[in-house]
Amino acid sequence: MKKLLLLLIFLSNFSLSNTKWYSFRELIENKNKIQPFDIIVLSKGDKLFQSWGHCFLVNEDMKLIEFKNYGDDFVDNPFYSFYYINNREVSIFRYRNMNNELKEKLSKLLPNYYNKVYSVFTSSDSENLASYCSKFIYTLYKDAGKEMGENIELVNESWPILPYDFIKSSQLENIRLD
Repeated sequence: MKKLLLLLIFLSNFSLSNTKWYSFRELIENKNKIQPFDIIVLSKGDKLFQSWGHCFLVNEDMKLIEFKNYGDDFVDNPFYSFYYINNREVSIFRYRNMNNELKEKLSKLLPNYYNKVYSVFTSSDSENLASYCSKFIYTLYKDAGKEMGENIELVNESWPILPYDFIKSSQLENIRLD
Protein backbone atom coordinates (compact mmCIF):
# COMPACT_ATOMS: atom_id res chain seq x y z
CA MET A 1 0.00 0.00 0.00
CA LYS A 2 2.82 2.42 0.89
CA LYS A 3 4.58 1.64 -2.40
CA LEU A 4 1.39 2.40 -4.34
CA LEU A 5 0.96 5.71 -2.52
CA LEU A 6 4.58 6.69 -3.18
CA LEU A 7 4.16 5.77 -6.86
CA LEU A 8 1.04 7.95 -7.14
CA ILE A 9 2.81 10.89 -5.50
CA PHE A 10 5.78 10.46 -7.84
CA LEU A 11 3.57 10.29 -10.94
CA SER A 12 1.56 13.38 -9.97
CA ASN A 13 4.77 15.35 -9.41
CA PHE A 14 6.22 13.96 -12.65
CA SER A 15 3.36 15.46 -14.68
CA LEU A 16 4.02 18.85 -13.09
CA SER A 17 7.77 18.64 -13.70
CA ASN A 18 7.16 18.08 -17.43
CA THR A 19 5.01 21.18 -17.66
CA LYS A 20 6.58 24.05 -19.59
CA TRP A 21 6.28 27.43 -17.84
CA TYR A 22 6.85 30.92 -19.25
CA SER A 23 6.97 34.46 -17.98
CA PHE A 24 4.18 36.80 -19.05
CA ARG A 25 6.78 38.62 -21.11
CA GLU A 26 7.54 35.40 -23.06
CA LEU A 27 3.81 34.77 -23.48
CA ILE A 28 3.29 38.25 -24.90
CA GLU A 29 6.30 37.97 -27.21
CA ASN A 30 4.94 34.66 -28.56
CA LYS A 31 1.29 35.66 -28.70
CA ASN A 32 1.12 34.52 -32.34
CA LYS A 33 1.42 30.90 -31.13
CA ILE A 34 -1.63 31.22 -28.88
CA GLN A 35 -5.06 30.29 -30.20
CA PRO A 36 -8.59 31.19 -29.14
CA PHE A 37 -9.85 28.98 -26.31
CA ASP A 38 -6.37 28.06 -25.10
CA ILE A 39 -6.19 27.78 -21.33
CA ILE A 40 -3.51 29.76 -19.51
CA VAL A 41 -2.63 28.45 -16.03
CA LEU A 42 -0.90 30.90 -13.70
CA SER A 43 1.59 29.45 -11.22
CA LYS A 44 0.89 29.46 -7.51
CA GLY A 45 1.76 32.63 -5.65
CA ASP A 46 3.00 33.34 -2.15
CA LYS A 47 -0.21 34.91 -0.86
CA LEU A 48 -2.99 32.78 0.66
CA PHE A 49 -5.46 33.26 -2.19
CA GLN A 50 -2.73 32.57 -4.77
CA SER A 51 -1.84 29.16 -3.34
CA TRP A 52 -4.14 27.31 -5.77
CA GLY A 53 -2.95 29.11 -8.88
CA HIS A 54 -5.26 30.89 -11.31
CA CYS A 55 -6.31 30.42 -14.91
CA PHE A 56 -7.48 32.39 -17.92
CA LEU A 57 -9.19 31.52 -21.18
CA VAL A 58 -8.11 33.17 -24.42
CA ASN A 59 -11.07 34.59 -26.34
CA GLU A 60 -11.43 35.19 -30.07
CA ASP A 61 -10.25 38.78 -29.64
CA MET A 62 -7.03 37.35 -28.17
CA LYS A 63 -7.76 38.70 -24.72
CA LEU A 64 -7.44 36.84 -21.44
CA ILE A 65 -10.78 36.14 -19.77
CA GLU A 66 -10.88 35.61 -16.03
CA PHE A 67 -12.92 35.64 -12.84
CA LYS A 68 -10.36 37.07 -10.47
CA ASN A 69 -11.70 38.13 -7.05
CA TYR A 70 -14.68 37.96 -4.76
CA GLY A 71 -17.22 40.54 -5.86
CA ASP A 72 -15.76 40.77 -9.36
CA ASP A 73 -17.38 39.36 -12.44
CA PHE A 74 -16.22 38.20 -15.85
CA VAL A 75 -13.48 40.42 -17.30
CA ASP A 76 -11.30 40.28 -20.37
CA ASN A 77 -7.96 42.04 -20.63
CA PRO A 78 -5.34 42.28 -23.36
CA PHE A 79 -2.20 40.21 -22.90
CA TYR A 80 -0.02 43.29 -22.40
CA SER A 81 -1.96 44.28 -19.27
CA PHE A 82 -0.16 41.42 -17.45
CA TYR A 83 3.32 42.49 -18.57
CA TYR A 84 4.14 43.82 -15.10
CA ILE A 85 3.76 40.39 -13.42
CA ASN A 86 7.26 39.06 -13.02
CA ASN A 87 7.01 36.86 -9.92
CA ARG A 88 4.74 34.17 -11.39
CA GLU A 89 4.78 32.09 -14.56
CA VAL A 90 2.16 30.75 -16.94
CA SER A 91 1.67 27.49 -18.80
CA ILE A 92 -0.46 27.14 -21.94
CA PHE A 93 -2.87 24.28 -22.61
CA ARG A 94 -4.96 23.42 -25.67
CA TYR A 95 -7.79 20.94 -25.99
CA ARG A 96 -6.42 18.02 -28.03
CA ASN A 97 -9.57 17.54 -30.12
CA MET A 98 -10.22 21.20 -30.93
CA ASN A 99 -12.04 21.75 -34.22
CA ASN A 100 -14.08 24.51 -35.88
CA GLU A 101 -17.42 23.15 -34.64
CA LEU A 102 -16.22 23.21 -31.04
CA LYS A 103 -14.79 26.72 -31.45
CA GLU A 104 -18.17 27.91 -32.75
CA LYS A 105 -20.01 26.33 -29.79
CA LEU A 106 -17.55 27.82 -27.28
CA SER A 107 -17.92 31.23 -28.91
CA LYS A 108 -21.72 30.97 -28.87
CA LEU A 109 -21.83 29.95 -25.19
CA LEU A 110 -19.27 32.45 -23.91
CA PRO A 111 -21.76 35.34 -23.48
CA ASN A 112 -23.67 33.19 -20.96
CA TYR A 113 -20.82 33.90 -18.53
CA TYR A 114 -20.74 37.70 -18.88
CA ASN A 115 -23.11 38.27 -15.95
CA LYS A 116 -21.64 35.73 -13.53
CA VAL A 117 -19.88 36.83 -10.35
CA TYR A 118 -16.88 35.28 -8.65
CA SER A 119 -17.53 32.72 -5.96
CA VAL A 120 -15.94 29.37 -5.16
CA PHE A 121 -19.05 28.33 -3.26
CA THR A 122 -20.90 27.09 -6.29
CA SER A 123 -21.76 23.80 -7.94
CA SER A 124 -20.42 22.65 -11.30
CA ASP A 125 -23.81 23.46 -12.85
CA SER A 126 -23.38 26.08 -15.57
CA GLU A 127 -26.80 27.58 -14.74
CA ASN A 128 -25.46 28.84 -11.42
CA LEU A 129 -24.97 32.63 -11.37
CA ALA A 130 -21.61 32.32 -9.64
CA SER A 131 -18.37 30.93 -11.01
CA TYR A 132 -14.62 31.04 -10.55
CA CYS A 133 -11.70 30.81 -12.96
CA SER A 134 -11.33 27.05 -13.41
CA LYS A 135 -15.02 26.21 -13.00
CA PHE A 136 -15.84 28.71 -15.76
CA ILE A 137 -13.47 27.00 -18.21
CA TYR A 138 -14.59 23.50 -17.18
CA THR A 139 -18.30 24.23 -17.58
CA LEU A 140 -17.86 26.18 -20.83
CA TYR A 141 -16.13 23.21 -22.48
CA LYS A 142 -18.57 20.72 -20.90
CA ASP A 143 -21.62 22.66 -22.15
CA ALA A 144 -20.14 23.04 -25.65
CA GLY A 145 -19.59 19.29 -25.71
CA LYS A 146 -23.20 18.65 -24.68
CA GLU A 147 -24.43 20.80 -27.56
CA MET A 148 -22.32 18.69 -29.92
CA GLY A 149 -23.48 15.40 -28.39
CA GLU A 150 -20.04 14.76 -26.88
CA ASN A 151 -18.81 14.37 -23.35
CA ILE A 152 -16.01 16.90 -22.88
CA GLU A 153 -14.72 16.77 -19.34
CA LEU A 154 -11.36 18.46 -19.17
CA VAL A 155 -10.84 17.18 -15.62
CA ASN A 156 -12.65 14.83 -13.28
CA GLU A 157 -15.66 16.64 -11.92
CA SER A 158 -15.12 17.43 -8.27
CA TRP A 159 -15.37 20.40 -5.99
CA PRO A 160 -13.48 22.53 -6.23
CA ILE A 161 -12.10 22.34 -9.75
CA LEU A 162 -8.65 23.87 -9.41
CA PRO A 163 -6.40 25.49 -12.03
CA TYR A 164 -3.69 22.86 -11.51
CA ASP A 165 -6.22 20.14 -12.38
CA PHE A 166 -5.85 21.26 -16.01
CA ILE A 167 -2.12 20.49 -15.89
CA LYS A 168 -2.89 16.83 -15.14
CA SER A 169 -5.60 16.50 -17.82
CA SER A 170 -5.08 13.94 -20.57
CA GLN A 171 -7.53 15.99 -22.69
CA LEU A 172 -5.14 18.97 -22.84
CA GLU A 173 -1.80 19.45 -24.53
CA ASN A 174 0.88 21.63 -22.93
CA ILE A 175 1.83 24.14 -25.65
CA ARG A 176 5.51 24.94 -26.18
CA LEU A 177 6.39 28.45 -27.28
CA ASP A 178 10.02 27.72 -28.16
